Amino acid sequence: MPSTVVQKNLKLTGVPVTTDLLDTRSTFASFGLDSRLLRAIAKLGYQRPTLIQSKAIPLALEGKDILARARTGSGKTAAYLLPILQKILKSKAVNLHNIPLFSFHLSLSLIK
Repeated sequence: MPSTVVQKNLKLTGVPVTTDLLDTRSTFASFGLDSRLLRAIAKLGYQRPTLIQSKAIPLALEGKDILARARTGSGKTAAYLLPILQKILKSKAVNLHNIPLFSFHLSLSLIK
C-alpha cells in the first residue's frame, strides 16, 4: 500500500496525495513556469508534480492537445490550468498594446 504524503494542501482539497502519484524525477520549476506560479504552488504546499502533471504540462506548454485519464486527486485540474495561466502571464508581459495575442479552449469532462 502506498504511503500518504503529508502536505499543507491536504486541508484545502481533502484528497490525500500518495507517493505512487508523485513524479520524484521532476519539479515544477523544470517546466519553466513563471516565478509567480512557482511561488503559488509552493505556498499551497505542493513540492513535486504528480505523474499526470509531469506528462501533461510540458505538452500543453507546447500547445499540444491533451486527453488524459487519471484517478481523483491525481492533479489533472492543475495539469490543465497551470499551462493556461503560464500563457496568460507570458502574453501580458509581451503585450504592451492590450491586443489579444492568443486564444485557448478548455474543455473538461468529468465522467464517472
